[in-house]
Amino acid sequence: MEKKYRTAEVELEGGGRVTIRACPSAVLWSYLRKWADANPEPQPPTRMTKTADGHEEEFELGKDDPLHLEFQKNQIIWQIERLRRHDMAVLTAGVIVDVPEDDAWAEQYVLLGIDIPDKEEDLPDYMYVYMMTVLFPNPDDSKKVVDAILDLSQPKESRIRAKMRGFQSSGMIRNLWMRIFRRVI
Repeated sequence: MEKKYRTAEVELEGGGRVTIRACPSAVLWSYLRKWADANPEPQPPTRMTKTADGHEEEFELGKDDPLHLEFQKNQIIWQIERLRRHDMAVLTAGVIVDVPEDDAWAEQYVLLGIDIPDKEEDLPDYMYVYMMTVLFPNPDDSKKVVDAILDLSQPKESRIRAKMRGFQSSGMIRNLWMRIFRRVI
């Protein structure tokens, strides 16, 4: 059974329009967790030293240590890549787009030295590069679309209110308060 997700259209800076759909948060977090497991966040460098009584002790390096500066650089690179992977997951799961069969769109980018991922080996990366170079050449467009997909993916306020009314009318809150009140007295 195919799931029906909410859809909407987003108007782009150049006047074009793109159709988006809600993106389940489980899909995003599963993808990001898998990526983070394969690419662990850099940890601050430490050194081992022997104390006067012969025990080994581990300590973090100072902020001016070259290894710590290298760690800071690597941590920034990791965080930027994680944000890029988040946007890639949101866009590839949330934008309804037909990727062209041929790679004619990519020829000009290859000439500029931009690496185009192989469609067969890494379709999400391929779609992301296609969207960022062809559909959203303006960075404001990609941000606008990501924000719209995330907004569309949130539960409707009316559904949240209905659940809250159901919870309140079930007497659960009154019963909980009564049990707390009895313990206090």
